[in-house]
Amino acid sequence: MKNEEPETWKAWEPTWKNTLSAKDKKLLNLTNELRLDEAKRGGANALVEWEEVALHGLLALTDVEPWRQHPAYGGHVFAPPGVPPPKAFRQAYYFEDEDGKEEVTALCKRYRDFLDKMLNDFCAENSPASPQ
Repeated sequence: MKNEEPETWKAWEPTWKNTLSAKDKKLLNLTNELRLDEAKRGGANALVEWEEVALHGLLALTDVEPWRQHPAYGGHVFAPPGVPPPKAFRQAYYFEDEDGKEEVTALCKRYRDFLDKMLNDFCAENSPASPQ
């Protein structure tokens, strides 16, 4: 918006920024720093941790059709009664700041939702020249 509607953006942005909550300002600052890290400082450093996951949970996340996970097809992982189901480990990625850590895709979703709202607010107040 800043590049496509520069004059409108310059007039709108300060008032919009003043309406942001402390939480939104923090999100905007964090994601801007992460963008700068990735684009200009050699990469954003995500915290990588190993997390334990039940094998049937991993199967559910794959593109395997549910019917192929049936025991008859050998795709279903189970354990006898009283025995915990088998588990595996996978990498989980987090960004960390002074408030703690947040899973990368959860942070990205919050940021996408924030940008969506910003775009809708801008369009509602300014009728951009282009419908895109």
